Amino acid sequence: MKEYVITHLHTQKTNGTMVEVPSSLKDYLEEIKTKTGIKGLIVTEHGQALRWFQKYQLMKKYGHKYIHAVEGYTCLNGDDKFNRHILLYAVNYNGFEEINELISTSYQRDGHFYKRPRMFIDEILKCKNIIISTACSGGILAESKEEDKENSDIVKSKILEWGLENKDKLFLEIQPHIYNKQIIVNNEVLKLYKQGYNIICSNDVHYTNSNFKEIRKIISMDKNSGDEFELVFDLSIKSYEEQLKNFINVGIEKSIAEEALANTIKLHDMCEEYEIDCGFKYPQIYDDPKTTLMQRCVSRLYSLDYIKQSEYGKYIERIDYELGVMEKLGSLSYMNLFSDWLSWCKEVGIAIGYSRGSASGSLVAYLTKITNMDSLMWDMSFERFMNPLRQGLADIDLDIQPSRRQEARGWFFNHPQLNSSDILTFGTVAYKGACDTIIRTSELTKQQGEQLKEMYADIRTEFELSDSDLFREKLPIEVDELAKRMGDYGDLIRKVVLLEGCIVSIGSHPAGVLVTDLDIRRKIGVITMEDKDTGEYKLVSQCDRKELDAMGYVKADALGLSTVGAIKRTVDYLGIEFPNPQNFNFHDGKVWEDIKKSPCMIFQFEENKAHEYMKTALDYVEVDKKLHTMSMMSGLIRPSGKSIRDRFLKGKVGDNGHPEIDKAFPNTSGFCVYQEDIIKFLSLFCGYDYAKADNIRKKIAKKMSDEMFKPIIGEIDRDFRNYFQTKYEATQEQMDNVIKSFLQIVSDAQRYGLV
Repeated sequence: MKEYVITHLHTQKTNGTMVEVPSSLKDYLEEIKTKTGIKGLIVTEHGQALRWFQKYQLMKKYGHKYIHAVEGYTCLNGDDKFNRHILLYAVNYNGFEEINELISTSYQRDGHFYKRPRMFIDEILKCKNIIISTACSGGILAESKEEDKENSDIVKSKILEWGLENKDKLFLEIQPHIYNKQIIVNNEVLKLYKQGYNIICSNDVHYTNSNFKEIRKIISMDKNSGDEFELVFDLSIKSYEEQLKNFINVGIEKSIAEEALANTIKLHDMCEEYEIDCGFKYPQIYDDPKTTLMQRCVSRLYSLDYIKQSEYGKYIERIDYELGVMEKLGSLSYMNLFSDWLSWCKEVGIAIGYSRGSASGSLVAYLTKITNMDSLMWDMSFERFMNPLRQGLADIDLDIQPSRRQEARGWFFNHPQLNSSDILTFGTVAYKGACDTIIRTSELTKQQGEQLKEMYADIRTEFELSDSDLFREKLPIEVDELAKRMGDYGDLIRKVVLLEGCIVSIGSHPAGVLVTDLDIRRKIGVITMEDKDTGEYKLVSQCDRKELDAMGYVKADALGLSTVGAIKRTVDYLGIEFPNPQNFNFHDGKVWEDIKKSPCMIFQFEENKAHEYMKTALDYVEVDKKLHTMSMMSGLIRPSGKSIRDRFLKGKVGDNGHPEIDKAFPNTSGFCVYQEDIIKFLSLFCGYDYAKADNIRKKIAKKMSDEMFKPIIGEIDRDFRNYFQTKYEATQEQMDNVIKSFLQIVSDAQRYGLV
């Protein structure tokens, strides 16, 4: 069977440049399973390669080779005001870096920002590890306007001259669209083909099939984007025979069309596979990081007046242990870096919260002023933060007064030894927005539109879909059945379902900063975006937070918290120092009574319902237990605690179905409340070592689809039954009750990650 490769294809990620593509890479990979004669595909987004690592992972998952590529815009120089499309493919990892460098450079030149990025042709031709194709009717072989003719001719001649010296690396593209501009390009390509240049073919794929063609029209109309002529082209996935027939139908000789299709395989096979390094990438910018960190710890330790001299031994022992783990993980410089950052923040008067998350368990973090929580005093676990057996980077999240958060983040961008950027985010169409768009672009009356939305909302509620859930991913019923239940609105609701989740904008994370000593312009690639608040331009990574985390890059999260800002303004007004939690009197009954009066500025309990929960819980305990109870309630008010919240508030002790389980959680009334409790359950009752238990705990806390989450639930259920049955005396009914209760907590916790 003859095959070809789709060498010119766009996914939703191209919508970061122009909103015109409704299909995801997964849509395409599923679609080519239904078509004969397709060996693979290459994604060529417009002007960038956003979320390329996600594409790399997905292509490998589906058994295809990932080829790093882009449909760039090229020009002669800075004075050339016209951009011409050009396709670039990485031959190997060096080519991957070259393409990233070209993308990173193209958005901003000589102080000018370009929404449509510009790659100078000479910079492209200097690259040693890329393959070039001439792209579409907007490409370098297209007929140019009179005012552009001189520069276009120079660009064209440079490409063709380069092609003579690099014959195997230049492919001239034909397309089967009946359109005057494309016909001119095809004729030019055929003329050059007779002179010995390679020919290649594509239909410039923008969607999977006819269903998505309708969605493309809708989003292009709604966003006023895309070429009106292109909207009538067939830009869907084609089998080999369909593609061959399309070219014959526009007058291309069969033998030439077959050669052009064969050359797609040739191009594909010329590109090597390579692995992306996913090891930890802690910045290494200190000459002797361990000595530096030890000196900082010891100096601070001896300055703390609340620690008795007789206690120094256990503190030094804990410092040695933590530094040993950090040395093994390569994170000593990372800790020094964050210590420098937060010390600077405090020196210039930027208020920082006491601590957030697992970093609270590190004594080194406390002694180097990263946190303000003595983990020995508060009996916190260091292993949640760093563990030599655990996969994954340590992560330090911090609360910063909102009014100076950007100033704090700016420290990383100004550091002479670091390469930092903002982190990519996407704006997508939620189900309500999808309904509104379909209604807006249809002929429905306002009343009919409201009826459609109400009917679809009722069906989503029936199947417990959250606002962020995509119907196509959850698929509680087949789309055909959904359309049937929607009656006269069936065809419209199909469009709503296809539009849900479509990317329509890009942005940057408000808190996160990518922090590395590596060359991000080549290793990751960056785009330039205008900051709407300041009007300045900022670098944004081509990969999002999940991708950066998977590749082992460090992120600094500066979270704006109004409570920190309020405390800062208060202490400044009173002329006192920012309070230290090690010196708080947590047994002051008057304070606890005051807390019950109003939820104002009480983090996590600002909403009235959460505050009512807290007041009820506090009334059950004496003053010396109130802090612990409040801490428990901060976990139970989340969706992850809903299965046990009411029982706890009624003063009941947890009944988990077996006495051994109940005894394992004495400090939380027998309930499994904290993430540490999940680790403890998995270790004691599933037989996992700490590293495996912690890895599963981390997975539970991450956002993931039901498809990804179900195997984790199944694994826990199986391992619990196998281990518990051999170690403890238990009936089948007891085991059923225990695991049902625990898995409900785990499911609720995972659900919280998705909300």
